[in-house]
Amino acid sequence: MDQSSNYFEFVTKLCGYACENEIDDSFAFLCTIHAIEIPDLSYFEKLRLKYPDSILAKPIFLRYQHYFQEIHDWDLYLQATEYAIAQQPHDWILLILERFKFEFFHSRSSMSAEQEDAFNKIGMLIQKNETMSVFTPILHQTKANLYYAEGSLDAAVSELMKSVDLYQCQNDVIHAMHIMRFIVLAIRNFDIKESIKWWKQAFNLCQKLGFVDGDITTWTIRGTICSTRGDFNGAEESYVKAIELTHKTHPRYPLRALPTNLMFAYNEMRRYRDALEWAEDDNAPFVASEPMTVLGITLLNKARAQIAMGWLQEAENNISVGHKNILRIGREKNLADYYLVSGLLEKAKGRYFDAEESFRKGYEAANSSNQQNRINSCCLRLAELQVQTVDSETEDILHRKDNDWVSFIEMRARNRGYPGILGQALILKAMYLNKLSRFGEAKKALEEAIPIANRPGSRYLHFFLKDVMNLLKHTE
Repeated sequence: MDQSSNYFEFVTKLCGYACENEIDDSFAFLCTIHAIEIPDLSYFEKLRLKYPDSILAKPIFLRYQHYFQEIHDWDLYLQATEYAIAQQPHDWILLILERFKFEFFHSRSSMSAEQEDAFNKIGMLIQKNETMSVFTPILHQTKANLYYAEGSLDAAVSELMKSVDLYQCQNDVIHAMHIMRFIVLAIRNFDIKESIKWWKQAFNLCQKLGFVDGDITTWTIRGTICSTRGDFNGAEESYVKAIELTHKTHPRYPLRALPTNLMFAYNEMRRYRDALEWAEDDNAPFVASEPMTVLGITLLNKARAQIAMGWLQEAENNISVGHKNILRIGREKNLADYYLVSGLLEKAKGRYFDAEESFRKGYEAANSSNQQNRINSCCLRLAELQVQTVDSETEDILHRKDNDWVSFIEMRARNRGYPGILGQALILKAMYLNKLSRFGEAKKALEEAIPIANRPGSRYLHFFLKDVMNLLKHTE
């Protein structure tokens, strides 16, 4: 089977047969593990409804509860996984269940006895016979998880690349692409230039194989890289391309986080009406079918645009619901979005001290979860607040020496190679220096920002430049 073109068809036929006929528990597990690999979750939902008592498939159903806006019961998930393991299923099923167990403990602590036991069993199962050796890529991925948790990024990537090479030898393009996607997104948080190099490899692989679903993934990843760099025009182009490909090739696919990512880019470019369009009725089917986390962040992005439009009450309502959605499934890492938008609401109400506190909490939440684009956004909001309040009564408190966010975001952007973020930082710097009557330095900062705005990925900066250039004209 040519997975790159027929995998979706294979999975739909497999699941269709399972839904129309009675099958045994092992077959139910096989269908379910494939059903979760495709974006159209309707088949996974049908299996979930038809086989709720499947001992082997139940851990998979519980593992992905959040896709159906349900609260995770992680204790029940672990119990179901251990009960399924106790049934002594086929070795390949046992391997996947042991991996579930390993990932459960891995996400909650450093190396524990339970995690080590699961890791050792994965290794023993793969080495059991020649048939099981086909699962060797999973062993490399499991090792990579351990290295990544220790902060050994190079070692983690090395293990993942072994996995990619083996998948390609097996003609398993689907899993090879999943791993390459993880590599790009993991490296992006540490070395943006290196992640671009890996993205090009993934993109070229998809082009070579004619793997359309992989094209969708690589365009989405490119959008994430551009967003991190502050190249929001590039992010828009990439996300729109991914959405168009999705509509063209799989009209029934939900768009997952694509609209939310696009809304974030529009908000960062101050194109608030464009952001709101993705929350309107025409796009509601694509948003409403998403996991609860995506729904929560979508509402927060909508609230951000509403704040900019002056619709504060509507924004407050959406912030409240979005926050609850994120907390319901325990996704604390997404609290950065909540604090970011809450800070904007406080700022719109003139509560600058509360706004600063919220932005700082957003920065801390994003920093702890290594969300670089959210770190950038929170730092920029703090820098904007610094510029706005430099000549106000809040100056003495908000402008302590440790509060120089204008300088901080500029240095961060330079050190990490984020051109669009650097452009915004230089514009803010020019405004700040202008308020301090340091006109020559302000002009110099502005002159450095102009060529950045001429880059295709950060054309939106011309809109930002207009305000500050007019401001400087009045002070010359």
